[in-house]
Amino acid sequence: MKSVREVNTLLTDVPQELLITGLQHTMKAVAMNNSVILLAHVNGLTLDSSNMSMSIRYDIPVGTSVTVQQTGTIAVPSRYFNDIIRKLPAGTLVTLAEEENLILSIKAGQSVYRLCGTNPAELLPPSAPGPKANRSILIPNEALKTIVRQVAFAVSTSETRPILTGVCFRVDGNTLRLTATDGVRFASRETKVENRAGIGANIVIPGKNLSYISRILKDVPDSTEICLGEKRISFKSRNLAVHSAVIDGTFPALENKVPQSFTTEITVDTAGFLHAVERVTLLAGENVIRLYTSMNNKLELASNTPEIGDVHDEVGLADMSGQGVGISFNGKYMQDILRCIDSGQVKVGFAGGNKPIVITPVTSFDNTSALYLISPILSHSAYRDRFVQ
Repeated sequence: MKSVREVNTLLTDVPQELLITGLQHTMKAVAMNNSVILLAHVNGLTLDSSNMSMSIRYDIPVGTSVTVQQTGTIAVPSRYFNDIIRKLPAGTLVTLAEEENLILSIKAGQSVYRLCGTNPAELLPPSAPGPKANRSILIPNEALKTIVRQVAFAVSTSETRPILTGVCFRVDGNTLRLTATDGVRFASRETKVENRAGIGANIVIPGKNLSYISRILKDVPDSTEICLGEKRISFKSRNLAVHSAVIDGTFPALENKVPQSFTTEITVDTAGFLHAVERVTLLAGENVIRLYTSMNNKLELASNTPEIGDVHDEVGLADMSGQGVGISFNGKYMQDILRCIDSGQVKVGFAGGNKPIVITPVTSFDNTSALYLISPILSHSAYRDRFVQ
């Protein structure tokens, strides 16, 4: 005879697609060889995960056909739980139950899994002081996703200067400004927020965390509440809450690196300029391409790699003032900048010498400012950290 197991049914009729959505959100914060925490409570089911830098909480409320039979909490290996749920037939209703000795029973149709669990209290990291509820701003999801996309690409991937792997997050009145740099390129973007408490902030958020947060926000006309603290920052939108650590240190002041006057300014179609840079970079060794302005109101681009070949391309200019210019830069980095600009035309300013090239949108969809810098390449020698020396 089989021994009788003590079983506490936590939830029944949990739609598989809701579990998949919750796991899609929370898996990013699962530390290596770690677990996802399942919390059954009177309002529904919560999936919780965390690592040293970020924690994510996703709620599946009772109103989504979930039936809560008994409250309880258990941590299970995230990879196995995720694989089990994904392999179930689409549209399956799932029953979750906790058996004795921290075993999670997963029943769906004719499939029954028993997954070894862990006490969640043994996995939770020490909690850092959270942001105060009255230190928050409100921003539309669309605006947050846009501003992050237009700035976070410029963060550094090198850990030699950890502060540059983050995005500077500055709140001043009803203006939010994000800034990022890797020492060769610089991106800055402003947008309007709702700041009822009139708080100010100047903190640095890990760039990878901020990019992930923007990707998982729903493409719906909703808003995100951002709560600001000294050690952590929280993003809350509908059923999703993400808490991120901040990076200690002072972000470099880069405003004095922006040229105030130019020897040459051009205005060019954004898409046309981008496509020309893409074509020329195809044969560019180390991604270095050369830009020239010509007398016939054309922008010429070229690259030459002896062992590969050479290429020449051109694009028409909408406007040009000042003297002719010839300058080299990293084509891949320029592509990253042009791809995130939402204006039909861009203005490019050249100040001469080793001063950075300045790229700004001619117009912006929400009438807020954006600014991009990229260091010219004077030779094939190292040219990093021009902005932050």
